[in-house]
Amino acid sequence: MSNFKTHIYSGIFSYPLFMLIYYLIGRNIDSSFILGMNAVSLAFVFYVIGSDLPDLDSNTALIKRSMQFILMIFFTLFFYNIINDSSIHNKIYDFVSVDYLVVFISFTFSLILGFLVSKGLDLLNHRGFFHTFWAAAIYAFFTFSILNLNIFNSFNFDLNEFETTFITVSSFTGYSLHLVIDHFSSSFKENKFL
Repeated sequence: MSNFKTHIYSGIFSYPLFMLIYYLIGRNIDSSFILGMNAVSLAFVFYVIGSDLPDLDSNTALIKRSMQFILMIFFTLFFYNIINDSSIHNKIYDFVSVDYLVVFISFTFSLILGFLVSKGLDLLNHRGFFHTFWAAAIYAFFTFSILNLNIFNSFNFDLNEFETTFITVSSFTGYSLHLVIDHFSSSFKENKFL
């Protein structure tokens, strides 16, 4: 089985080739096709992250340990926003009638929920769902969705259709690269080439 360095380095060093191939195809389809620096940079980030992302289901993977904290923070804030925008907040207030205690209880409950959701990664089997092209497609859809939320506009990342598509395809390709490396790595081991 390949390790973190293998997947990350393969993502880093294969990205220029991917970019060249994509650019040549893009130019053949539309002669006005061009990739800006922001698109190339974002695509590189999503490509390299994707090159190790399938190992989210591995107990020893660095990306899993990192993502558990990121997911805990994300879901804590997600649940906290839901609680504050719902009748639950009012019920807590009716129960304790003190503003800072409502915030404390709401946030603590959200933190517990966020922790439980992040621990859900421990229930996944290694080389299960995350090691499929369906998961690569979901990652690409997630990337596309993030790009269309316009969160990058505050950083002056004005992306056009070509660039958004390029970044989305790069995330899918980086993720798929991991799957291909794992497949060939297992095949070589079975045939005792390694």
